[in-house]
Amino acid sequence: MNKTTYSTKQRFINQTKKVSLFSVLLMTGISFGQTTVFSDNFNRATLSPGGTPSVSYTQLSLKNDRTPQTTEASYGQIVSSMSAGSAATSIDFTNTNPPNAFLNLIQGGTTNSGTIQVTAPLSAYTAPFSPILKNNTQLVEWSFNMRTNRGSATGSGLSGFSVDGSGTNYGMIVILAGSNSNVMQGGTGYVVTFHQVGGGVSDNVVSLRKYADGAYSCGSGCPVGGSTMTSIILPGTPLANKWNFVSVKVTYNPSNDEWKLFVRDDGDMNWADPSNISPSGTANLVGSVIDNTYTMTSMNTFGFYFKHGTSNVDQNQAYFDNYKVVLNNTLSSSSFDYVSTTLYPNPAKNQLTISSKNSFNSIEILNLLGQKVKEVANKQGETALTVDVSDLQNATYIVKLNSNEGVSTTKFVKN
Repeated sequence: MNKTTYSTKQRFINQTKKVSLFSVLLMTGISFGQTTVFSDNFNRATLSPGGTPSVSYTQLSLKNDRTPQTTEASYGQIVSSMSAGSAATSIDFTNTNPPNAFLNLIQGGTTNSGTIQVTAPLSAYTAPFSPILKNNTQLVEWSFNMRTNRGSATGSGLSGFSVDGSGTNYGMIVILAGSNSNVMQGGTGYVVTFHQVGGGVSDNVVSLRKYADGAYSCGSGCPVGGSTMTSIILPGTPLANKWNFVSVKVTYNPSNDEWKLFVRDDGDMNWADPSNISPSGTANLVGSVIDNTYTMTSMNTFGFYFKHGTSNVDQNQAYFDNYKVVLNNTLSSSSFDYVSTTLYPNPAKNQLTISSKNSFNSIEILNLLGQKVKEVANKQGETALTVDVSDLQNATYIVKLNSNEGVSTTKFVKN
């Protein structure tokens, strides 16, 4: 056989392998893209209904003792212009095409220190998102924009979340996942906070925190319970200007409970797309941490939150935009060979065989809500197992292979 003939034959073999590999990917249902489970850019006239899928937001204005503000309460609204800071000038997005509206939480003309919350149910998110974060089979990514007009050029701005003392603290929160629809009233969860450090005169910083018994801080002399927010990823570099626009991305990996926080200072002129922060890059990475405190807790709430002080003027405002939650299939270590994972037969009626190039520890089968319906341990470290699926209802399921190197997820149909 001459070299030309061998080379032509080898190219045919390589092409055939590629076609076969693509067929395996189709058969197993592996996808390397992203699934958007919820998004809201607030580009509309009224707050509710809105988002994709559509939700109805709930507004709640509370005093520091967690009782309702009954007069001149703080409130949320959709706007397309904002204050540029302590100066009288403003930034107007009305004439952009299309108009760029956003959510504004504003301290009303109240003398009560407290909060304004705008929340919605996590049940609105599309499958396969699970409100039990650990039960998700893909990387969970949140992205959004934040900004405030609070403070003077040299004075305090977003000074914190305390509800004790004089009650003059200010701070912004995006609720990633909470277990109580009234986030100040109680529950547990994870939030991103936007506030200041260094005696109230430094520029704004972003942190990832978890909370217990409500999203606020209380030391001595608390008018309510002893709630605490604990930083799990500490603040990074302050913004160049406390009124700058900021983009934030948070990722959570359910295979190893790793959280990452990314923050980008977008300057003082306009919103920028927060979803294009690369979760694999380091330029905007604030930090990473392993935390599973509430990842097995069933969450029910997401939303936006403004802690305000006692100034009796309609001037202190918190802005939010371009909120998006996606599931990303690029979940675990690249050393685990996803491509060689196969399921057969697919669809399956009574038995399903799962085969992988590498050995694995266990197999989990989950429905499209992320709920585990079956688990089989691989005690002998085999590279293939046959699972009885005859007791499952006819539907599409997710098969999750757990190994020491990572997690592989595929889909199968029971009929």
